[in-house]
Formats: sequence, C-alpha cells, structure tokens
Amino acid sequence: MEITIKNSETSKTILEESKVKWKFFMRRTMWAIIIPFAGGISFLIPEFTGTNQMTTKTNGNAIIYDYHIDLAIGVGFIMLAALYSFNLLISKISFFDRAHILSNKHKLFSDESILYVTDECIKYEDFELKQEIKWSFFSHYKLYKNYLFLIIIETPLSAFLIDRRLLSEKDFSELLAFVRTRLVKK
Repeated sequence: MEITIKNSETSKTILEESKVKWKFFMRRTMWAIIIPFAGGISFLIPEFTGTNQMTTKTNGNAIIYDYHIDLAIGVGFIMLAALYSFNLLISKISFFDRAHILSNKHKLFSDESILYVTDECIKYEDFELKQEIKWSFFSHYKLYKNYLFLIIIETPLSAFLIDRRLLSEKDFSELLAFVRTRLVKK
C-alpha cells in the first residue's frame, strides 16, 4: 500500500490540527478538574448549610473539638482543581503559541507538505523537515471528528494526525483497513 497526501495549505492545517488535538486532550482531561472540584463542593456543603453539628462534644470529662476537617479538605480539593486549571491554561497558551509560530513559518517559506503512507512507515516532508516514522512506533489509533489519530504515547498532543478530508473515500478506507491490521483502536 502506498498513499500520497499533498497539502498545499499546511499553515492552516497546523492550526486546525492543533485545535482538534487540544479538544481531544481536554475531553479526557476535564475529569481531572471536575472530580476534585465536585469532591471539594461535597465537603463544603455541610459547612455552609449548617448540617455539620459536630462543633463541640463532651465525652465524659473530655471535650472533643471539630476543627472543620471537612472544610479544609473541601478547600484543598477546590484549590487542587484551580491549580490544575491554571496549569492547563498555561499549557494551552504555550501549545498554541508554538502552533502559530510553526504555521507562520509555513506561510513565510512554503505552505506545502507531503505525507507518504506505506506498509513500512509514514514519511512527512515540508520545507524544513523530513521525518520517517515506522508503524511500530505508534501505540494505538483513534478516530475523532475528521481525523485519524496515530498516537505515539498516551497523550494525544503527541499524536500524528491524518486529515480525512485530504484523502478520497477509497484511500481513507484503504488506510483505515491497513491501520487496523497494525494498531489497536482505543
């Protein structure tokens, strides 16, 4: 099998693929924000609704004080979610800054790229890069929107994307059938 994909709008494709990669990444990552935030709220509800009746107890001669551990845990979870959200915001800005720099380079020099898909590897060429990736380097694949994600490691941000719209239906079906023989769908 040999499929050649020529792209005359590489700068535009870089930006589109970056958006798709980020959306796909966030689809899985949002749970790392939602779960701690919801957990934090669930710890805070008794504090603010007055259902936490454990302010002071006497047990014989001993007095037991509630130091509002649930308040501390709730605030801690919410701070964890906020910190992770901030980290994701910084990562997003950095990720898209790099995508814009690369896109602008392609606009300046050459907006063309070629992708060769063969039985042994995928070859990518543009004005400054020639890259060859053997199929054994990819761990699995995913279909998302109009893209075939060839995932290198567990994070989709490092995935190699093939835009379905750049191929004919026949070529895409042939490519997908081939990928299914080489990689696991997750």
